[in-house]
Amino acid sequence: YQSYARNLATYGEWAFIHGIPSAGSTGPLWVAFLVPGYWLGLTPLAWSAVLGVVLLSALGWVASRIVSAFEDSHPWLPVLVGLGVLTEWHLVWAAASGMETALFCVLVFVSIWLLFRIEADNRWQNWALAGALVGLSAWVRPEGVTLAGPFLVFALLQTDWRVRGRAALGFFAGLAVSFGPYLIFNRWLAHAW
Repeated sequence: YQSYARNLATYGEWAFIHGIPSAGSTGPLWVAFLVPGYWLGLTPLAWSAVLGVVLLSALGWVASRIVSAFEDSHPWLPVLVGLGVLTEWHLVWAAASGMETALFCVLVFVSIWLLFRIEADNRWQNWALAGALVGLSAWVRPEGVTLAGPFLVFALLQTDWRVRGRAALGFFAGLAVSFGPYLIFNRWLAHAW
């Protein structure tokens, strides 16, 4: 990731080795997150550490919001869950690793949070946002597209066929907006979908 980010920031090219464009980076969005560190003249480790702290904090906050959606009788429980996420050693290690894992975890947690919000307020705009988020997660890790599964199952479980139709249409519209460019980007670089 750092090699791609360095070459993108320095030469404006998507390449692992300067002058040889390649599709070897599985997380184009993470590369884009790393580029400002080079523009600011920071060391790669310092910038990725800053990103790790920010993303781990975001992960703890989103986890607390998910718990708040379920539990409002114990106001301290969301805080404890958020702190638990912030101190869980696997997540701390992931945030400190310089890899895309923390960003991917944030997107997964936000997807879960959004699924609960959709359950409360079943609007097509929320479904479109969900589709866009799933497509965006693929820009971080290709398997992010598998997040479509829970959303589509939930859409199919809607009792009214019109709601099912709006849900599917909204979801696929959002997915097309964010995942379509990923496919085009990969096709352009790797000459394969």
